Amino acid sequence: MPVFRPSFLAALVVVSTSFAAEPIKLFPGTSRLVVPGGATRVAIGDPAIADVDATAKDGIVLTALKAGTTTLKVWKGKATEPEAFDVQVETAGWDVVSVLVATRDLAEGSVVAPADVREAQLPSAFITSSVVATKSQSYALGHKTMLPIQKGDPLLWSALQANLPAAPHALTVSVGKVGTLSFKGVSKVAVGDPSVLDARVSSPGTVQLNARAAGVTTVVLLGEGGTREDWTVTVTAEKK
Repeated sequence: MPVFRPSFLAALVVVSTSFAAEPIKLFPGTSRLVVPGGATRVAIGDPAIADVDATAKDGIVLTALKAGTTTLKVWKGKATEPEAFDVQVETAGWDVVSVLVATRDLAEGSVVAPADVREAQLPSAFITSSVVATKSQSYALGHKTMLPIQKGDPLLWSALQANLPAAPHALTVSVGKVGTLSFKGVSKVAVGDPSVLDARVSSPGTVQLNARAAGVTTVVLLGEGGTREDWTVTVTAEKK
């Protein structure tokens, strides 16, 4: 059974030393390592549903992207015709959300381009407001990464550098208190570490912050037309 990998959501699970006749089943965001033996070439029918990577030294890595059915084709030795295996990506019993994941390893300082991200459906229980939703793709493109992002990992607002020349804004609030931020036209807000505080647009141009625990986090305000403002919010343990 697939499990979530520590860096975010996917873990590699060895299916077997040979392909089974039954379909290969995965959940969006998980990966499986299959060891077919003697594979010389592989192909996936619908790359929007699952990604295939034959460069792993131990076998073929399948990564589920969104719900659906596709076919994995494997050529062995000098065979001209491939073996075909059904791949089923299922979301039954889970609420999923559509987010952006990296299509390749992105080094620190990379400028995010359309080809660097793609849609993936992941469990809502594992998604925080710091993850970039597919519908917010236009806001994220063109920004530099402040941290390395591995292929297949979700894109995080907290890992993107704002394209603004001004110094970052800062605010300090105490645990249990409420803070407010003002930004004209704000329509969305993302929090780097939701365990420190949560945030919501409370009224036009105003964001309400509810301090939960001591710590420091980024808060990204997104406005109409792709405008953006970044804040560093410090939550202190002292209640005033």
